[in-house]
Amino acid sequence: MKAFQIGSQQGLDALTATTRPEPIAGPGEAIVAPRLVSLISRDVQILRGTYGARQLPERIPMSEGVGDVIATGEGVSQVKPGDRVICGHFLAQYPAGLMTATFDLRRKF
Repeated sequence: MKAFQIGSQQGLDALTATTRPEPIAGPGEAIVAPRLVSLISRDVQILRGTYGARQLPERIPMSEGVGDVIATGEGVSQVKPGDRVICGHFLAQYPAGLMTATFDLRRKF
């Protein structure tokens, strides 16, 4: 998959284009193909090295996004391939930039 990683954390110009292996959904995980990803203030601060501890250069900056579920791992029942979902940084557990918590956009909140 194509991605940008934070690189040296010296600002937006430090974003580095890269190619990574296609992810495989593990138990309890869903793989989401992004349709739209936004860089919010938190991401820009991370890119500048001014948000918390410095991160590994290969970290993917992404706090929020929407996309389509393309695969699910064992035990996933809330979403299925083809579902359009929204992912927010306040929900995700992504040490490597992976979105793991999602909401089905068709549900009523």
